[in-house]
Amino acid sequence: MSLKKTVLLSASIMTALAVSAQSPTPLLESAPKKTVKQINMAQPDFGGYKVERKLKYVPVSQIGQQKVIKKTQSMAIVETASQTTVTKNTVVRNILTGELAPLSGNINVLLKDGVTADQVSSQLGLTLVVSYPNTKLAVFKASPDADVIEVAAAIKSSGLVKSARIEVLETIYQAD
Repeated sequence: MSLKKTVLLSASIMTALAVSAQSPTPLLESAPKKTVKQINMAQPDFGGYKVERKLKYVPVSQIGQQKVIKKTQSMAIVETASQTTVTKNTVVRNILTGELAPLSGNINVLLKDGVTADQVSSQLGLTLVVSYPNTKLAVFKASPDADVIEVAAAIKSSGLVKSARIEVLETIYQAD
């Protein structure tokens, strides 16, 4: 850079600094301010999900006169009478995405050291779906009439597991 360009650049920087120091408001403050949009999220029932007690996941052959909310090839989410227990095929809403998805009725568990899946199954009266060899992971199924949220809470409070998560059959990725 030549001496002339360096002097001009220095002078323009000094002038800008002097003007900004004399003005009561900084130069950057004149830019429009962005507003942050507040998102109204429902209080989750478990994890990031809210139970939709008036919706159920049923086979298409059993729809009848019920109002269909969402339909896949063989299953549909329909409106039903309000449910008191959260069981398999109860529909939940992801509070971040708003997507509806059914529950599988399974609970994925990370076992503590020295605890086997058979111990958890026998002590809590759960059906063992699968236990992955050489890992501390297991999947349990609650009885058909049991509330899945209460069963997951009982598993967590048993002291036999590090974590227990209710399995949601949610589509995570969609093709464009």
